[in-house]
Amino acid sequence: MRVADVPAVPIPPPPRTDQDKYTKTVVTTDANGRTRINEVHYITTTYDFKGTLKEITRTSTRSFLV
Repeated sequence: MRVADVPAVPIPPPPRTDQDKYTKTVVTTDANGRTRINEVHYITTTYDFKGTLKEITRTSTRSFLV
């Protein structure tokens, strides 16, 4: 069998992936007058796999005392 005799089969597109990043920052002052900065980082990944949508959210937190 030659390669030219094999019918062409369309290849489906890869799954679509979207990623959103969001940061929430809160600045507060304590009783001693020090400033605290809290940051929460959100990363949400949404992807389509075999006709279904999946969503995964990861978070990380950073805190600073100024």
